[in-house]
Amino acid sequence: MANYHDNLDMEDDPRNPYASANRWRHQESSSFARAAIARDAHSSGNSRELSDFLNASRVEPTRPATSGNGAANYKPIVIGNTDGAVDTATTESNDGREVICGPLLNYRRMEGNVWHGSVLLIIRGGGKTQPFQPILRIGRIELAGDQSSLAPDGSVANEDTHGTAIQSGSGTDVAGVCLYSDPRATFWNFAIACDMGNTETKWAYSISHVRYKSATKPKTNYFFVPAINESMRIMFHSCNGFSVGTDEEAWSGPALWNDVMRSHAQAPFHVMIGGGDQIYNDGIRVSGPLREWTAIGNPKKRRDYPFPESLRKACDDYYLNNYLRWFSTEPFASANGQIPQLNIWDDHDIIDGFGSYVDEFMKCDVFRGIGGTAHKYYSLFQHHLPPPASTYTSDAPQTFQHGGPDDQTQLIDTYVKRRDGIDSSYIIGSKPGPYVAEHSMNMFTKLGARIAFMGIDARTERTRHQVNYPETYDLIFSRVQSELGAAARAGNPFRHLVLLLGIPIAYPVR
Repeated sequence: MANYHDNLDMEDDPRNPYASANRWRHQESSSFARAAIARDAHSSGNSRELSDFLNASRVEPTRPATSGNGAANYKPIVIGNTDGAVDTATTESNDGREVICGPLLNYRRMEGNVWHGSVLLIIRGGGKTQPFQPILRIGRIELAGDQSSLAPDGSVANEDTHGTAIQSGSGTDVAGVCLYSDPRATFWNFAIACDMGNTETKWAYSISHVRYKSATKPKTNYFFVPAINESMRIMFHSCNGFSVGTDEEAWSGPALWNDVMRSHAQAPFHVMIGGGDQIYNDGIRVSGPLREWTAIGNPKKRRDYPFPESLRKACDDYYLNNYLRWFSTEPFASANGQIPQLNIWDDHDIIDGFGSYVDEFMKCDVFRGIGGTAHKYYSLFQHHLPPPASTYTSDAPQTFQHGGPDDQTQLIDTYVKRRDGIDSSYIIGSKPGPYVAEHSMNMFTKLGARIAFMGIDARTERTRHQVNYPETYDLIFSRVQSELGAAARAGNPFRHLVLLLGIPIAYPVR
């Protein structure tokens, strides 16, 4: 479960009269349960057992145990330098055309009879300047009858009939806008707009003169926009990964996404809502750069552990490579390019339990550092937004002040697009979070003619005793009230409001 840490403070907190008698009722495995008591960062108990558990390599239970406690050990699914991962030791030049991830399709909003979204493409290599600017071509495809031309993977089954070229008119060319580029990777964003009609429409987009690693990767992707008077067909997912304790040898791939693509071929989804934990980054403390930090048994030493530029860069590499790997894994990758995404985040998008530990520990350099780094790639991969120019490092403490001076070390041979405005679908928090030096990104948008969507960023401002600032709630409620009222006055009232946040908002009373 993604959110069991959100209840850590309930057992002994007099402000929570409905506290559970068992604060660890959501363990992922029995072996993890035996070690979980050491999770409290300031526990006076022995934390060596947990650090041994987190650092041990996985072996079959029938084989000799390798950890000091004599128990069989497991580890989460973690990354290797494969499947598009960037080799950070390689700085050889390239032509800026090799795709290492994407395309990723996002939905933004509907305004009048226009559907707005974006496409993200990640290219190998980069720096201050880019040798090549990709162009996306988009146009409407006329459909006759039903959607039977779609194959189970969502592609066109009979290209002799429909072809891969845009057939309605001449289509539209959209120049890529560089959001971020360093010697490892370049992120190109394409803002797209589609006219909505009285019937559902099918759209095609392609990006020319780029190279995909797989020869079977579709050169043209297709998606569907609902009719102007219809609601969207919605697909929802969350907890799209594995926590510590997962037996990776028992995993046969993201099989549920095969079912998603089969359903999409029969009745195409108009939007894919991610409710948080679209990726699990927990491996950063098991086999990643935080392994040494995790192994520290003394809570004070762990709290005072610095987050210098070298560790920040290693964590930055980890988050980038893990995103590249996971968002390129089939069939999740195919869904990303054909079903428009709409995402909020939660703790595993950063690290298990982020925001839910005691305040003194959450303010330590390591948590501040990984909070900023995870937000960087959350902004890029899940929202198609430029990241902050630099993220927190203890070598440059000014980086924890939002809007303060950038860390020039992080900007060497790096381009970061400045945010010159943000899409109107966002509701931006009024002040930075307590542990992530960025403003929360909440979203209000329409899901077709009769459904409104309100996605709450319940992680950026999260602490043990709050989910969002009161000022943020005021902004959210004011926006919802304004949008619902405007729709009613226009004679097109919403019939449903989908409210999404990554933690429980109510607990049953027994």
